[in-house]
Amino acid sequence: MSQPFLDHLRLITYQAPYDANGINPYFLTGSFGLQNSNPIFTLDVNGSINFTDTMYKNGIPWPSLFTGATGASGISFTGPTGAAGTQGLDGATGPTGAAGTQGLDGATGPTGAAGTQGLDGATGPTGPQGEIGPSGFSTNTGATGPQGQQGDPGISTGLIFYFNYPYQDNVGSINPSYYLMRAIPTGGNSTSLTTSFTTLGETQSVVTFANASQYNNISPLVSEGIWYTEIHYSVNTGSFSAYLTLSAATGATSTPVVIGTSNTVILNSTIPTISSFSTIVNTFQGLTSSGFVTLTLTATNNENFASNLTTYYLGTTYSYTTTSLSINLPAGPTGPQGLTGSIGATGPQGLSITGPTGPQGLTGPTGPQGFSITGATGATGITGATGPQGPIGATGTFSGTVTFSEGPSIPSAANIDNYNLPENSFFKISGTTSSNVNGFANGTSGRLIIVVNNTDKNQTFVQEAVSSTGSNRFVLGVANKTIGVNQSASFIYVTGLTVGGTGAQSRWVLTATT
Repeated sequence: MSQPFLDHLRLITYQAPYDANGINPYFLTGSFGLQNSNPIFTLDVNGSINFTDTMYKNGIPWPSLFTGATGASGISFTGPTGAAGTQGLDGATGPTGAAGTQGLDGATGPTGAAGTQGLDGATGPTGPQGEIGPSGFSTNTGATGPQGQQGDPGISTGLIFYFNYPYQDNVGSINPSYYLMRAIPTGGNSTSLTTSFTTLGETQSVVTFANASQYNNISPLVSEGIWYTEIHYSVNTGSFSAYLTLSAATGATSTPVVIGTSNTVILNSTIPTISSFSTIVNTFQGLTSSGFVTLTLTATNNENFASNLTTYYLGTTYSYTTTSLSINLPAGPTGPQGLTGSIGATGPQGLSITGPTGPQGLTGPTGPQGFSITGATGATGITGATGPQGPIGATGTFSGTVTFSEGPSIPSAANIDNYNLPENSFFKISGTTSSNVNGFANGTSGRLIIVVNNTDKNQTFVQEAVSSTGSNRFVLGVANKTIGVNQSASFIYVTGLTVGGTGAQSRWVLTATT
């Protein structure tokens, strides 16, 4: 049988047997495809479908473009998604029929592959800036916190002396049994010294170390500072309170003077332990080549039973002290003499007022005239007694003004020696450093001077400083005399003094300080 056509309907795929009822062809088996050479379903159309009447399912109208009365909801079976056909023209919209009953949801088909991500769109323009928000509230500043604790004072960084026990040092004639204290350790194995205490509060000088100026070429000046000392020790039981005393002597025959005492440290370790001491040292001037310094450890038993204190030296238990001493360096060349300042105007002459002379005493009565006898001369008459002395006249009152002429300022320096004073009576020390004032030149008998500290540091006058000529030195009555800021010292120059057992000496003698 030839391929059948019905108007514009063309059989694309067909399979025998088929038949025709007049003009109504039909298939007995197989599938019918329209523009689809491989139909899967009984009717498989590849393209748009257009019809003008009602579509039926099982004899019941199927919802379509022309919706009639709502039929019973049929079961929906969703098959696999076919290839998309060409979009047909939209038909005219018919009137909306009544909504049919919602059919059961068909099975969800497989999800298609994700499409390629599109390109990022261009960034849009920046939007307008928002309004500035109101300022936050300003709170008051909190109170300042308390000041932190003051840090520990720094230690001096001068010569380091090692305690070389048990080697003795025969310095000074006062006590030659001191032990060696040197800038170089003697070396050797550790040594120890044990001191026994028996009662509560018992105090003993445990050990004294010394160093003479001649051995390490020490500077004559012991500078102000802090000596830091470390001593190895142990106790067999209990505890001790210990401290160090630093003393200095100007020469071998001089008695050492205490110039510093350390803090008190509790010693209570039963195994060898390091204990540290800090000794605040005052300035000491005048160490000669035979002068020396000593450091003494003193301890007190804190228990009411017997106990031993042991100190260790040399080897791995070396005890030592860091001092404020320096090497005695040779003096540099003398700088050129500065220009002499102009002499200030002489002050006005003070008034001299002589008190009135007292009245003359009364004349005593004349003795009686001796008898005159012609012949031998008679004996001289007795001299009358002298009349009483008249009263002493009243002392005159001084009402004038005394003005001392001011000379040029004396520049402050570490040491002021043999400073040549102009012919004035009042001087200021000016500058920014502390000074050891050791001597003034140009003294004459009875000359009176006043010196004012016009710096922001203490100024110290040194008793009998060997760095100045003998006739330019000071007699202070104490080792040193220090005047603070804006304080003064007055001196009178005296000749014919006996100083240190030597007569006919001239010195500046301290008369007053403020």
